[in-house]
Amino acid sequence: MAKIKSNGGGGEGKTPLVIALVFFVLATIVCGVLAYTFQGDIAAAKAEADTAKEESKTARNELSKAQDTVRLHQVVLGMGTEDDRPKLAASANKDFLKDEHAKIIARINNQLQTAIEAEKGAFVGTGQKFDPQPAKFFSWPWPNQGELLVAPSPGPLVPTIVKNFAEREMAISKFNADKKTVAGLEAELKSAKEDYDKQKGRFAAATANIPAQIDKIREDLKKDLELKKAEFTTASKDYRVDIGKAKDAYDLEVQRANEINSKLKNIQDQLDRELTKQSDTEDPFQFETPKGSVTATFVSQNLVEIDLGSSDNVRAGLTFVVHPFEAKTTGLKKAKAKVEVIEVLGANLSRARVTEVADVIRGSILKGDLLYNAVWRKGSVDHVVLYGIFDIDGDGTDDIKAVSRALSKMGIAVDGYYDLSSRKWMEGTGPTDRTAYAVAGAVPSAFAGDGLLKEKADLISSINAASEESKKKGARVVKYRDFFPKIGYTVKYDVNDQTVNQAAAKYLRTNVVPAGEPK
Repeated sequence: MAKIKSNGGGGEGKTPLVIALVFFVLATIVCGVLAYTFQGDIAAAKAEADTAKEESKTARNELSKAQDTVRLHQVVLGMGTEDDRPKLAASANKDFLKDEHAKIIARINNQLQTAIEAEKGAFVGTGQKFDPQPAKFFSWPWPNQGELLVAPSPGPLVPTIVKNFAEREMAISKFNADKKTVAGLEAELKSAKEDYDKQKGRFAAATANIPAQIDKIREDLKKDLELKKAEFTTASKDYRVDIGKAKDAYDLEVQRANEINSKLKNIQDQLDRELTKQSDTEDPFQFETPKGSVTATFVSQNLVEIDLGSSDNVRAGLTFVVHPFEAKTTGLKKAKAKVEVIEVLGANLSRARVTEVADVIRGSILKGDLLYNAVWRKGSVDHVVLYGIFDIDGDGTDDIKAVSRALSKMGIAVDGYYDLSSRKWMEGTGPTDRTAYAVAGAVPSAFAGDGLLKEKADLISSINAASEESKKKGARVVKYRDFFPKIGYTVKYDVNDQTVNQAAAKYLRTNVVPAGEPK
């Protein structure tokens, strides 16, 4: 009995294990069934996804083609944007677009050809032919590789339609205006023709009496000719008498001209004698002494330094004639050069520029050479006046004003110059008791038969009067050819008589302008 209890107790201990084993087997079976079921569902879902993806790709391609087709139509119609052509150029549907483009062109050309055929009938009987090619109305070529699609020519369809309609309306308007103009011209032509017919009748009536009028005119002319012949015969006799009187008057004028010419020659000879009298008997510059000397030379710079400065009243513009240093002891004066002061450096020192050299090779300026200026002295200058014609550059113009200014700039006291326009002394009182020199310019020349003899005689008399006034004040009369070289002032000396006469021409007049009035 005890053994039986032992076996019964062992069976009860294995029951949970069996139950667990059974549950595991059942769970395994269930999981296997579920796994098989889920694997089939996943495969089916993946297949459906692939199908949807392919359909989506196809739909996108179709959408892209549809969008490109719309853009293509917008370009041809002129209803798109600036981005349409760049987007078409970047599209992946090039072959599709090229086919669509060809279809659009074909449809447009067919429509154009149909319209052309329809319009041909409107030209029947006009003598004109209407058979243009469709390309004349619309052209839209497909671009080359890598290029943008060009705009249609002459333009997109919608703007072109509007433009052609506007041009048609303008043409109709212009036609109607021209039609009115033509109608007006026709009316005017009709009126003109009616006037012509009236005038033609009047002309015919008027010309009917012309032969009789011509005969009368001929008779009147014949009578007038006979009268003129008689008057001419009488006038010829009087003319011969007048010629004789005119010849006598001409001979009298020639005699007067000769007398004026003789007087003019006497005045000119007298003036020449007065101008040369002093130079023939006495050199006005014979007691001239050197005013200073050269202290240094700078040949490469064309400059020299002199021993005259601010204490001597030297200023820029003053000129000197340079003589060899031997001239002080020998008395022989031969100018080597001319210099012009350009800068005052001190009380007894100035710098001057060499303006002229007589002999470049043998006559260069040396230290110790002497400086001469006929009218300048240390601390003061002589006073001068100017009169006559001063053409210093030979251009046929009187330069007396410029000479006066130049001398004043050099430090020479100019008491005045004689202005031949007003026949008065200008820029000063004229010659005074302090005037040392009266510088005489050129004088105009005259000749027999000169048409301005009287005017020249009057001008020369004025110059002579200025000379006499200067001499009465004690001034020495000196020719400008002698004076200017003594002060280092360079002028043109070979001015001929013709040039002098040209310079004097503006002064040859009978009436002198009063002082203060424009010349």
